[in-house]
Amino acid sequence: MKKIIIGMIALILVTGCGKNDVEKEEKFYNSLESSYVSIYATDGVGLAVYDQESTEINGVTWYKVANSKYNKMSTLVNMTENVYTEDVYTKIEDEIGKKYKEIDGEFYTTSSGGCTLKYQLTEELSDILKKDIKDLKISGSKATFKYDGKEYKAKLVGDYYQFSEKIFKCVEDK
Repeated sequence: MKKIIIGMIALILVTGCGKNDVEKEEKFYNSLESSYVSIYATDGVGLAVYDQESTEINGVTWYKVANSKYNKMSTLVNMTENVYTEDVYTKIEDEIGKKYKEIDGEFYTTSSGGCTLKYQLTEELSDILKKDIKDLKISGSKATFKYDGKEYKAKLVGDYYQFSEKIFKCVEDK
């Protein structure tokens, strides 16, 4: 009997009483938010800019990005690469390369616009996305969930869930 109790205590300590599930859920929602930001920055209207801080290169006006969280090209690229499978990431990366550039160590965009997505980039974005996700099921390294009536799948790769398709779509055409 002592061996069983010791074994159960050891199992509880190793598994952390569901801690692993909580960590996976947190990784899922962080990945989902990164996915949204990637689409917002490329297909959507793009990151906010300082209208008065611009430069012209080869006839194209580039505006300084006014976002303290996403203020480097590497941040946007790495975030996107982490949360999408290679085929999706490659398409998004092409769009990032067209709309964003680092100039003299600062992050700029053409601010050429795009479509409107459902939400703005605010501090509440993560909480809003959590409310819109339905039927989230995480089993092992796989997650399934519904968003806007469609079912999606994601796979945990390292510290990020990767999506094999764009989840967030424009609410109006470009």
